Amino acid sequence: MNHRAKVALGCGITGGVLIIFLHGPWLGGIGLPALAFVGAAIAGAGFSAFFGGQGRRGWLMAALGSVVATLVGSFVAGLPLTLLYAINGAPAVLLIPPAFVFAVIAGLAGEPLCLPVWLLGMAATHLAARREQTFPSG
Repeated sequence: MNHRAKVALGCGITGGVLIIFLHGPWLGGIGLPALAFVGAAIAGAGFSAFFGGQGRRGWLMAALGSVVATLVGSFVAGLPLTLLYAINGAPAVLLIPPAFVFAVIAGLAGEPLCLPVWLLGMAATHLAARREQTFPSG
């Protein structure tokens, strides 16, 4: 598995698990963990260059990449709901993606298990990406 795919998978799993801690597996019949996984994986792939570096700078870049990927991933996760509600004519449909971002921030700040789960998931993602860069195959 290449670097980008490892980071996308790690961020996706972290996002999916995190949303289960925040909201449970279902909301209104829509699987939030699936949306969170996809949004986080897309963001993780986009910001994969931040993960896998060596030393303090590597950890600092991974921390920055984790924050940015989390914010972007939660926004991306809200986009399918925006389309769904827009088709049904719901008012204030453009507020859905930002609401996802704020829900994740509030959950990380307020739910006792969310921050440790997020930190562990992002640290594991960084270490998996670093391991690949340290021991290239082929």
